[in-house]
Amino acid sequence: METAEYRNIFSSEDDHFYYVAVHDCILKLIDKYVKQKENLDILEAGCGTGWLAKALTRYGKVSAIDAHDEALNFTRQRGIDAIKSSVEKLPFAANSFDLLTSIDVIYHKLVEDDLAALRQFYSVLKPGGTMVLRVPANDSLYTSHDRYVHTARRYSKPDLKAKLTAAGFNIERLSYCQFPLFFPAWLKARLDANNHDEHSVIENHPQWLTNIVNSVLQLDTNMIVSGTDMPTGIGLVTVCKKPL
Repeated sequence: METAEYRNIFSSEDDHFYYVAVHDCILKLIDKYVKQKENLDILEAGCGTGWLAKALTRYGKVSAIDAHDEALNFTRQRGIDAIKSSVEKLPFAANSFDLLTSIDVIYHKLVEDDLAALRQFYSVLKPGGTMVLRVPANDSLYTSHDRYVHTARRYSKPDLKAKLTAAGFNIERLSYCQFPLFFPAWLKARLDANNHDEHSVIENHPQWLTNIVNSVLQLDTNMIVSGTDMPTGIGLVTVCKKPL
């Protein structure tokens, strides 16, 4: 990811509809699928600017890692102790964490082997531990923004399922997410096909539009949490367990 994008994200995570929707989905899935809600040992694997790592402190002690110095700086500003590390070689002992989250991380070009990263996640989870993971979906949505944030891969549902299973996880929930954003994203990708200018799509929107999109995306999240599988979306979200 371009360094400038971290500051863009840091200033947008509280109110941009994309981040609001992603964080809302992750936290609601944790509330549903993780029985113990306090005193957990938690790893945020790829903490970005630290919004989610900070939110996870409600459940227990949070450790955070990221491969980018700028991400670590922003996360530390939020009061989270974050260390530099690759997700392909985590600096933690096996069976260390009750909960692991990794949001839009293993798609990145710095992750040379995403299956190796998933196996690392499996290793550091305690038996019976939970992983909540999100990745970008659908190759058809690849745009200049993907180049800007160094996207190496977008996932299909069968592909992600196969890799999670190969890593050893039991899959409890796997669905596309942010379905209402799929068609605008697909249209943008078509219009962007010949655009070689790499740039971010994170920008300010009128409050009335943000409110409408937030409401629609909240419905999408509630359906996913209730067990409805979205037919497609701009991402995939999964809840997995490490067998006892």
